[in-house]
Amino acid sequence: MVNQIGYGAMRDKKFDRAYEFLNLNVQNYPGSQNAFDSMGDFYLAKGDTAKAIETFTKALSIKELPHTRKKLEDLKAKRK
Repeated sequence: MVNQIGYGAMRDKKFDRAYEFLNLNVQNYPGSQNAFDSMGDFYLAKGDTAKAIETFTKALSIKELPHTRKKLEDLKAKRK
């Protein structure tokens, strides 16, 4: 539910609100791959490639998932 609110705020370009909810999820569930993947999506939406890469890498350290790996690889390829 918290993730959905965060994504809704991102869609509405209410980035401060989105950050509050997605960060809350990361703080409450530090072992959740999904929480970090969502935070990576937030940084990507904000245009902060470095933080997106850092956060997707953290998500993958918790659990390897193909969709997160693809996002990370795409970002790294764009930086070259």
